[in-house]
Amino acid sequence: MSGTVRRAGRFPDDAGRVVTWSVADGVRGRRWRWTVVDRRGALVVVHTLETDPAGRFLRLESASAADLLTLHREPDGSLHGNRVSERGVDHLTVEPPVPEGLLIGATWLGVAILLGSTAIHGLQATLDVLELSDDLGLRIASATVRSAEPGTWDVRTNRQACRAQLDPDGLPRAGGADSASWPLELS
Repeated sequence: MSGTVRRAGRFPDDAGRVVTWSVADGVRGRRWRWTVVDRRGALVVVHTLETDPAGRFLRLESASAADLLTLHREPDGSLHGNRVSERGVDHLTVEPPVPEGLLIGATWLGVAILLGSTAIHGLQATLDVLELSDDLGLRIASATVRSAEPGTWDVRTNRQACRAQLDPDGLPRAGGADSASWPLELS
């Protein structure tokens, strides 16, 4: 990882959806924002994630077509929040010990965030993660993380598998005509 990261970009995921994202480092940590749009141009999900300077999850706000979700870390290490839908409010609590890894969705960005929030030593690890699906379902799952080759990572749970190509800053690597990456700063 290099110094302060302030970038934005776009890439198609493995399902042909388009992910548009931004990430900005600041004094209090890193803020990720991204959207996932399906092949018809319909919005699937929107996320805003804040992490501390060490990459540890602090706050997540997500919206899908039918639900809103918020989740934040409490001083005791637990996670609290809620999921709001037309059916009402589901109160969410994850008691300590909370998994250090957070896997959001099945895109390269979810892999980048997972790798930035965990200490993976070597080329392969199995760890517990907090997994959030695109329909805003939340669960603790076991994930296998493996470096297939330099800059390429495979992440697999019993619900999903994703292969991501990341640059030296741990961000999705732009490649192909449908991918792009830009600095957030004015030049």
